[in-house]
Amino acid sequence: MIASMQKSGLPTILDFEGTQLTIIDNDGMPWLAAADVALALGYGREDRVSRIYARHRDEFTRDMTALIEAPVLEGSGNLRKSVRIFSPRACHLIAMFSRTDRARAFRRWVLDVLDGVGKPGALAGEGQGLSPLHREQLRKVLWSQVSGLPRHLHATAYSNAWNDLKARFGVTTYHDIPEACFAEAVAFVQGLDLAGKYGWRLLEDTRRPVARIGHVWRQKPLRTASLRVAMLEGVARLLSITPEMIDRERRVRRGS
Repeated sequence: MIASMQKSGLPTILDFEGTQLTIIDNDGMPWLAAADVALALGYGREDRVSRIYARHRDEFTRDMTALIEAPVLEGSGNLRKSVRIFSPRACHLIAMFSRTDRARAFRRWVLDVLDGVGKPGALAGEGQGLSPLHREQLRKVLWSQVSGLPRHLHATAYSNAWNDLKARFGVTTYHDIPEACFAEAVAFVQGLDLAGKYGWRLLEDTRRPVARIGHVWRQKPLRTASLRVAMLEGVARLLSITPEMIDRERRVRRGS
């Protein structure tokens, strides 16, 4: 998601899996601060990325990282601090050294999104956007993906899929996806693993009927002894308990 544009044409914010990252314009190229890279990779401490860089400093060239002076948000506004920033290539390298669950997705995002926003034609307003025909076709392809989910998931999945598509191409509206990228956009949508992404929701749906039955049983006590017996017999079979074992236990308890 792009919140606004800088004077150079770069976005000020890009979205990575729901995490908003501030874009730093370094000579017209999109760089990220170490703290934002740490956030994207899922680290709880901002200095984890700086430590990765320190351990593998010899892997980074001079044009991949830099120190800048940035204002401190708290206080009077006159305070400044040194902030290390990284180029898209450096961000990808850091993610290669990272072992977090998000590292792989972040590497792909850096190549697909971050590295592209500084190049001609990659941003909204540069070049020709999708034609009306291709917009309609893209909507149909996306809907065909979403319609396979249960109805109550359609709205959420549809909205999230559009956001993923826009983030993929660094645009605020899918209309601004370059016409030359139409085939790539279709392939991206067709590759969305919506069933996997919402699998936990589907699993929850299968559990709800059982939960509702249990709720009814708790609220309305069973009135037939036969049903109670059937339930107990079923539990006994699952536990491999025989009637003789139950009678024996009763006799032991009575004797004690």
